Amino acid sequence: MTTNGHTNGTNGASKTLDWTKFSNVINGELRQTSETRHSINPSTLEENPEVPVSTQKDIDDAVNAARAAADAWADKSIAERQKAVQAYADGLDALKDDFAKMLTKEQGKPVRSRKRI
Repeated sequence: MTTNGHTNGTNGASKTLDWTKFSNVINGELRQTSETRHSINPSTLEENPEVPVSTQKDIDDAVNAARAAADAWADKSIAERQKAVQAYADGLDALKDDFAKMLTKEQGKPVRSRKRI
């Protein structure tokens, strides 16, 4: 995915990560739902972006996809698993500031500086 200059790919594909539009991700696909909801930023009282409300079918589809993926994951070597987990961690690390901003909007808490004096 691409956001603020960071690129993380799934199966070699790049996608833009938009922090104002949310979808379910099931079996590597973005899925919309018929119902959404939003929370309120407690520090500003502004509405946060709409998020999907999952149905039982969404949950069942996600669980079935995860079960199918578990078989393929089990066939991977330890080195392949380590590489995949490290790539995932690197992707999250590249987006940590974006995650911090979104969590701040959801919780209303300030972002603590990483610099310590």
